[in-house]
Amino acid sequence: MKSPEDAEAAAEGRAFLNGVENRSKNTTSIADTMLSFIWAVAHTIMSIVFFYSGFVQLNDPDWLLWLLGYKLTGLVCIGLVGQSLKMIETVKSKQAAQIMALLAGLSLIFHSIIHRENVDFSIYTEEGREAMGLALICLWMTTGWIATPSPKTTTTKSCQNVGSVAIATMVVAFCTAVLLSIWAVPRFLLGKEDLTIHCQGLGFGPQEPEL
Repeated sequence: MKSPEDAEAAAEGRAFLNGVENRSKNTTSIADTMLSFIWAVAHTIMSIVFFYSGFVQLNDPDWLLWLLGYKLTGLVCIGLVGQSLKMIETVKSKQAAQIMALLAGLSLIFHSIIHRENVDFSIYTEEGREAMGLALICLWMTTGWIATPSPKTTTTKSCQNVGSVAIATMVVAFCTAVLLSIWAVPRFLLGKEDLTIHCQGLGFGPQEPEL
């Protein structure tokens, strides 16, 4: 038979363990919320990038193709925002991101084939800017497919590691840099001589090309 002292010590031990468990759950919940919010911010920024990229294609000879590609990618980003915030109860956004990543990858390969003599990733050529756009779609859709928190699963284990939040924060920094670049690059690094005839009147860059 346990003495009163032993019973009291056991009760104190259970209370301590319960307190540790509750603190762990609270910490995990905060980390889960932070991670979901950070990914939502990242996808929001990239949706702006892709919608803007679609807008500046309106004066391109094959504008419809590029407009659809960028706008659909932007819509997938919005879906991923909802999924990050656990507002969407299905994984359709991730499936859409997977499809867009595949299409962008195939398009990049096809683009490289038809422009094999001029293909590059230079900001100073139209082919290079197109290739970078396709590569960005492929990269971000792959990221959204693999890394976005799923609404049907918990991120408890990953959130116990501070690295998960740190990596997501660095991703947001990358997204912010991309967003700033679509303003800064055409405004400060591109001149009229870098634009083709149809690249005028839209966006932040020079408004009239050098004929």
